[in-house]
Amino acid sequence: MLELYIDDKKCDLAGNETIAIDYAIFSLQDISARKGTRGYNFILPDTANNRVALGIPAEIDNISRTPYRKLKARLYSDGVDLNIRVATLENTKDGYGINLYGITSDFFEQIKNKNISDINLTTYDHDYTLANVVGTRLNNSVFIYPIINYGADGSTMNNTAREVDSVGLLPAVFADTVLQKMVEETGNTYVNNMDNVAEYTTNKLLMPCVSQYIGVKYNAVFNFDTDTPCRTSALGYINPMNVSSINTYAGTYWALPYPTQYTYQTMVTPANGLYFQDNINCKFRLTLILDNTSGGNALLRVFMSDGASSNGHTLEIISRIIPVGAATYVFEIDMNDSAFSIFNNQRTLIFFPVSAAGAGLVVKGGSTLEVYEADESATVIYNTRIKLSSALPDFKQSDFLKAYCQLYFVIPVPNESKKTVTLRRFDEIAENRNNAVDWSDKLDLSEKPEISFTPNGYAQLNRFLWEADDNEIQPPGTNGEWLIDNENLEPENETVSLSFAPTNTSLQLKGIPVPEIGIIEAGEFKNSKTPRMLLLAHTPLSELADTSDFTYKHGGSTSVFTGTDTIPLCRFIDTSKTYNLGFGNSILPLFGRTIFEVVEDFKQVTCLFKLNAVDINQLDFFKPVYVKHFNAYFYINKINGYQPDGNESTEVELVKLF
Repeated sequence: MLELYIDDKKCDLAGNETIAIDYAIFSLQDISARKGTRGYNFILPDTANNRVALGIPAEIDNISRTPYRKLKARLYSDGVDLNIRVATLENTKDGYGINLYGITSDFFEQIKNKNISDINLTTYDHDYTLANVVGTRLNNSVFIYPIINYGADGSTMNNTAREVDSVGLLPAVFADTVLQKMVEETGNTYVNNMDNVAEYTTNKLLMPCVSQYIGVKYNAVFNFDTDTPCRTSALGYINPMNVSSINTYAGTYWALPYPTQYTYQTMVTPANGLYFQDNINCKFRLTLILDNTSGGNALLRVFMSDGASSNGHTLEIISRIIPVGAATYVFEIDMNDSAFSIFNNQRTLIFFPVSAAGAGLVVKGGSTLEVYEADESATVIYNTRIKLSSALPDFKQSDFLKAYCQLYFVIPVPNESKKTVTLRRFDEIAENRNNAVDWSDKLDLSEKPEISFTPNGYAQLNRFLWEADDNEIQPPGTNGEWLIDNENLEPENETVSLSFAPTNTSLQLKGIPVPEIGIIEAGEFKNSKTPRMLLLAHTPLSELADTSDFTYKHGGSTSVFTGTDTIPLCRFIDTSKTYNLGFGNSILPLFGRTIFEVVEDFKQVTCLFKLNAVDINQLDFFKPVYVKHFNAYFYINKINGYQPDGNESTEVELVKLF
């Protein structure tokens, strides 16, 4: 007996409807393409129960949004759950046209229009200093400053000395951190089964910074701790508000104590202002506690000046009538909409309150000034604040996930009920041979099985490519080729083409192979590069051919490491290692082995099986199916049109594994 529930309401079934469902998770012929569970459209009868469950959709003037929603659904056969989780209403005429779907997730919909630089890494924003470069050298998550030669002209390191100026190193973000944050920001838990692979966990995947533009973050809240009378002196002098403490801070344009400002013409006393290192666009939010004891209304006027002694300019930003008494007022100032700009960069903004009514109006201590929406992409400057997410390339989250899956032959599997997104390896199917499900007794040979020999999506010559970055050298083994002895396939195909570039290596720092990403010339950032991926290798100095000490330096400061101390080396390809990022060097034999063996001797068997509700309920695409008649193990490519209330066998597409 079938039972259908929509929005927890049991629906009425006519008893003669045909409910047919396809089950799949991915196609072996394109593992990066998503598949799922989907039912064919069927008609639900027009009954009182069904009208309520579907929001009375046949009424034209009905304002219910139910017909426009993905509705929670469950389908049971004799009490066995058939893994249906969503229903949609397609139309209504002589009943209601219903579509059923499996354990779906809106994960892919949520990430498709977001960049990886949109990921919130604010917690890890940090000052670009020697201490942080050195202090993160042992990191295995979030970010690290790996040893990379960013000098295009030998200006950042050489092969005669084992020392690196920290100003020549840039942050790299761990790929797993990006994936984890990307998943968590959609409300799911991240699980990566690549963590079960020793090579992968030993050498973490990094995305190094390839741009000079790492956003410097300016957002902050500052305090006016002392009272400021809103007055103009007899000589026309005005009184500045004194920025005296910091509340919250995420920028580098200030330093305590704030620079004491000049006494110049219209100022009563010197004051601390806000020092900006760039001419940025931002917004100000002035929260002023005002006390008017003048006995009548007072006109508050607030001016902003850039504090230049010779060519400074001033803008009136507030004009407001303030009644008698004490109250808090909030004023918003958008620098993007004003004619005011900070001349010549590196200027200090000062705020001056003036009352047209003379004495009696005071800005009380406890007032604040917030600077917000001030994130700016600027050339990174040593000893300034780095916005870590800006170190990531301009890449769509969905494209990055696809590239990662193509690189490691993994499949993203969202589970809405468990709120997880799991990256599963195709190799898991082969590794599950001992857990295979025996369908031998379910095979229906009333129709002769069909066997096909040509896999879609592949060619006789399959190319796996990294993107070329101008005329840079590609290490041998960067790209890979895979030949299939099947003359019925197209001659050749770019099976995988990543939007990341390979990275060449040269000997630096007394014989250490160091990746080269040349974006610095003569100590200055000159350009940006195509996004890269590298493998991290925490390496003890004692394991190097030359065991000399390693020195980080900047100015007169140094940090020296020796003996068994480790340094964060990285690589794209090191021919002395068995795990590298070159398709031809190691990726294809390490991670593509199972799928290659299957496609090289491709046999897809389409045949009938007598499946029941328990088979569907316990379906696991990562467990092989054994069929004695064929004396073989198979991957379930697709189940076509399973009818839980029917007596007919179900068509299943199986791909031979071994």
